[in-house]
Amino acid sequence: MLRSFRAPHTLLNDLPRFVEEVTRTDGQDGAVTFDGVLSEEAVAFLAGSGGRGGRGGRFGGDVEMENSGRFSVTLDARGAPVELAYTVRTRAVLGEREIDRSRRTTFRLADLGTAKVRVPEGAAELLGIEPTPEASEDEWF
Repeated sequence: MLRSFRAPHTLLNDLPRFVEEVTRTDGQDGAVTFDGVLSEEAVAFLAGSGGRGGRGGRFGGDVEMENSGRFSVTLDARGAPVELAYTVRTRAVLGEREIDRSRRTTFRLADLGTAKVRVPEGAAELLGIEPTPEASEDEWF
């Protein structure tokens, strides 16, 4: 599964080539959700199936494969992404065997822009900035 993992920001960059038939739904408090159908290529990639079917490869013989999926992005009233989700379904027929798998992946984004990063003294020197003071124990969590 990690072989096909995509971080949320890379998924957003791939939307124009991954998603077809986009619809918009207005939600509460100014939120907007965009929902679309994933292309077969996108589903194959995100599902980790690696292709569109055809010859059986390591299974031998013909393989019938169907890929389908959906993608949604929810933006808050400021236009910042707060949730990205996709569902992929892969169905393959290998002779008498049928394999049907489905997976939903959801990323919920919160507190964007509020992360605190401590810059160590050596790194600060290299970057030409002031080092971040040591945090007390109660500031970490």
